[in-house]
Amino acid sequence: MINTIKIREMVKSDIPELLRLMEAIVVFEGDNDFGLSEKDLLERGFGKKPEFGA
Repeated sequence: MINTIKIREMVKSDIPELLRLMEAIVVFEGDNDFGLSEKDLLERGFGKKPEFGA
């Protein structure tokens, strides 16, 4: 069995899964105070001046 990993720029349809993973990291680290929404990530990642990429 061969595993293939494909690296690409994020697209808007990735936002729900990205949010889920970010929330999981916060919980894993022992916190539960997570205040981002899909709308926040869309604006911050795809706005006029993107603040992050994935």
